[in-house]
Amino acid sequence: MTPITINVTGSSTIHQPPEQAVLFFHVQSEGSSSDTISKEVTAISNQLQQTFKQLKSDSLAPAPVAAFSTSSLRSWSERPRDRDGNPGERVHYAQLRSEATFREFQKLSEVAGRLAAYPNVAISNIDWRLTDETRQELGSKTRKLAMKDAIQKASDYAEVIGREVNPVEITDMESPGLHSPGYMAAMEACPMEDEREELDLTPQDVELTSSIQVNFRGE
Repeated sequence: MTPITINVTGSSTIHQPPEQAVLFFHVQSEGSSSDTISKEVTAISNQLQQTFKQLKSDSLAPAPVAAFSTSSLRSWSERPRDRDGNPGERVHYAQLRSEATFREFQKLSEVAGRLAAYPNVAISNIDWRLTDETRQELGSKTRKLAMKDAIQKASDYAEVIGREVNPVEITDMESPGLHSPGYMAAMEACPMEDEREELDLTPQDVELTSSIQVNFRGE
């Protein structure tokens, strides 16, 4: 009997509740004086850093915040133009970006509410994640499931034509893909209270996927 080749794609998807949440936010101000707004942004950022320092303290077991970092001060300026294209007074901007990795989602909710009360603070993203250990463990699981899926497909085809199959080539197409849903909020630096977008702090499952191309020889 002439050997045949069966080419199939195996895939798998696993959904896992998140173990961590990374909160991205920035402090921003604008005005006619670069020095004034830079000091304002720095002062607010220093206050917030103290808050996160306490949440990351080793005296808490385990600490609600696993990591916290802040960028260097970014400043720029521009001259807005009116409808006729005439330049107005120069406007200066200053901004500091920060991110905090939370272990406790209840504490995340509390902190997000406190940040929303600051007129010069905006939350830009909340990214739900897994720990490195869990991600590696589930990555291995998705790859094995993808291979089993490919074997089952090839076996189904071979059964109909009375053949037995053996894998001869495996190509890793996507191993493992990781989709971490996040909350994106396009909020102004200083919005009115009723213009703030409501935060959705509901933990979102993290999706891991694997995909392989397998060539089988059927005899």
